Amino acid sequence: MATYDEIRREAERRAGELSIDDATAAATSPEEREALIHELHVHQIELELQNEELRRTQQMLERSRAEYMSLYDEAPVGYLSLDANGVVIRANRTFAAQIGRGNAPLANRHIADFLAGRSREAFLRRFGALYREPEGKSIDAWFRADAGGEVLLHLSARRTDGGALRVAAVDVTERRRTEARVQELLAQKELLLREISHRTKNNYQTVLAMLELQSNLTDDEHVVASIDQAESRIRAMMLVQESLSETETDAKTEISRYLTRLLERIVSAFDPNGTVTIVTRLESGYADADTASAIGLVLNELATNAWKHALAAKGSGRLEVTLSRSTEGWTLLVADDGASRRTARPVTRASADTGLGETLVKALSSQLGAIFDRESTPDGTRCRLRLPPDAIESTSA
Repeated sequence: MATYDEIRREAERRAGELSIDDATAAATSPEEREALIHELHVHQIELELQNEELRRTQQMLERSRAEYMSLYDEAPVGYLSLDANGVVIRANRTFAAQIGRGNAPLANRHIADFLAGRSREAFLRRFGALYREPEGKSIDAWFRADAGGEVLLHLSARRTDGGALRVAAVDVTERRRTEARVQELLAQKELLLREISHRTKNNYQTVLAMLELQSNLTDDEHVVASIDQAESRIRAMMLVQESLSETETDAKTEISRYLTRLLERIVSAFDPNGTVTIVTRLESGYADADTASAIGLVLNELATNAWKHALAAKGSGRLEVTLSRSTEGWTLLVADDGASRRTARPVTRASADTGLGETLVKALSSQLGAIFDRESTPDGTRCRLRLPPDAIESTSA
């Protein structure tokens, strides 16, 4: 843009080249000449004011350009422009610093010149597709940095109307290292959990072996029955541990699968010949270890008692187990068509164990914040455990 002095000199030069017709000048009166001079003077002042405004505008533009360039160069994100061949058109100082180039010129050099060997081939293979359709695409590439090091940059781009590819480069080296460290720690945690699970299972097995040994050392049927009941409860808790070690949901067990496996173990222990018809309708959901263990123990007590004190008297029958969800919460139903629990029977060690089972069910119900009720008729018994809505996390929620 020309300066004011340059414009002035050019105007004087052009004015000197102009000639005024003598006849026209002679015909002009003094008043007209004075008016013309005044008009020219006013016009000159207008031009000077316009020139001053142009100078101010130019200064503002220069300041804005300097501010823009400062923002561009000092941005926290690296910026560069590439042509269709991957040659650098321009790059800011942040990008130069990211790849350890300082103030070294990067223009007119191919982007591959700055890539680490392990990323060069993959980057060049993907660059064509990125240039043709950059929207929604990105590339993670390793660049050579200071002192032989490497830096991982996440590159995202958009193409301008002029055909250049504008690329934003974010340093994700530390994030990648952190992710790798997190994965390493998760692997260590998984290994530790497997070891703990293995040792817990061994401890359960040791307790079961001791109970089995104690059972073999006595001929008292009531003692044997009590030991069998204790073993059944331990196996119910073991199933929770096994479910937790198999599930991918952190600290949760899938409740319908767990209860199904628990019932299978109860059936194999009390009804190996399949004389009782088992009907199950279990809605899927996830429960934490404490909740699942408590529900499993309740089912273990109710199903075991149904076999021992109701279905065993018939030698056949039907056992229904359902777990359903409603707006009020979850309901575990255990129903059998065996003899009524109200049938009088002598108070023995077995019935005392049943009393312990009742006490255990009530204690577990309280622990779960649930309501337990039992309905006995000549046609059978229905036991309900009404759980709060948040006791189990529904998979359909």
